[in-house]
Amino acid sequence: MAELLPWQQSIWQQVIARHEQGRLPHALLLNGPEGVGKRQFAEYMSAWFLCSAQQQAPCGQCRSCMLLGHGSHPDRMVIVPEGAQGTIKVDAIRQVSEFSAETAQQGNGKVVLVQNADRLNVQAANALLKNLEEPPARTLFILWSAHFARLMPTIRSRCQQLAFSLPATEDSQKWLVQQGVGADQFPQLLNIARGSPLKALEYHEANLLQVWDEWQQQLIGLQTGRVSVSELAELWKNRQTGMILSWLSDWISEAVKQMMGAVHSTGLFQPELLSAAVATARASEWLAFYEKLNVLRVQLDGTANLNPSLALETILIEWSRLMRTSSRSRVDGKPVRN
Repeated sequence: MAELLPWQQSIWQQVIARHEQGRLPHALLLNGPEGVGKRQFAEYMSAWFLCSAQQQAPCGQCRSCMLLGHGSHPDRMVIVPEGAQGTIKVDAIRQVSEFSAETAQQGNGKVVLVQNADRLNVQAANALLKNLEEPPARTLFILWSAHFARLMPTIRSRCQQLAFSLPATEDSQKWLVQQGVGADQFPQLLNIARGSPLKALEYHEANLLQVWDEWQQQLIGLQTGRVSVSELAELWKNRQTGMILSWLSDWISEAVKQMMGAVHSTGLFQPELLSAAVATARASEWLAFYEKLNVLRVQLDGTANLNPSLALETILIEWSRLMRTSSRSRVDGKPVRN
C-alpha cells in the first residue's frame, strides 16, 4: 500500500481538515511538477477513503485495506493512458460511468483514479465531464497531472485542486540518502532532475548519470563532425527520447541565460558547448528554437502521430545550424560536418 512521502504531510493535513469540516469534494485534481509523488498521494488517499476504520490514515488491516494490498479491490478503478499514442480514450471513461453507477461492494464508497489526466482526448474529456457534473453518491474522483494547462478548463473547474511543489533541497537529499543514493551523487542527480526527488531516484536506479555524460559527448561529436545528424537521431530514438529532449531544452535555457549575462551557472553542462552557443550571440533565435523544441516534446509525449527519427533529425539540424553561426562556435577548432 502506498505511503505518504515526507514532504506531503502538510497537504494531507489539508485533506483531513476538509474532511472533518464536511468540505471534502467529490473530485480532486492533484497538480504539480513531475516526480513529486502525486500518484503515491492519490493511491494513499484512495486507501484512506475506502478504509473501514474511518481514521486519519488507512489502517492497513481491514478487509478493504487487504484487498487494496492485493490489487483486487472491487470499488476502486484506475484509468491510465494506453496505446502507442498514450491517450485516454472514451471507451475507458464509459467504463467509469458503468462502475460509478454500481453499488459499492465493500460499503465504504468508490474511488476513480485518473492518471495523467491531461492525456484525455476530447471525447473522453467530455464523457468524464458528465460524471463530474453529476457525481454519483459516495464516489471520489482523483485526477493528477503535471500539465495543468492541457486539461479542459471545464474539467479543471469541476475539481478542487491540491497544489504540489518541489520539496526543499535538504528534504529531497535526506530522502534520497534513505533510498540508498550516495552523498556524492544526489547533488548532480537533483540538478539533472530539476529538483524532483523521484526523478533523481529513477535516474540513479537506471544509472543515467553515465547517459547524461554520453549525450553531451554526442552533441560535441555532432558539433565537431564526428557524428552525423542521422546517426545521432537514430541513437537518441533508441534511448529515452523524451528525457534526452528535456535535457536539451535545459541546455538551451542555460545557454540563453548566459547569452543574456547571467553569472550563475549550474555547472551541469560541458563548458565548450555552452561557450560555442554563447559565441553566436543570437538569443532570440535560440529562444525561438527552445519554443519549437518544447512543442515537439509535447507532440511526442501526446497524441501527435510523429515519426521520432524525422522529428529528432529536424531538431538536430536546427541545433547544428545555430551552432554554426560563426567560426567562434567551433569546438576544438574543427569544422562542422553538414
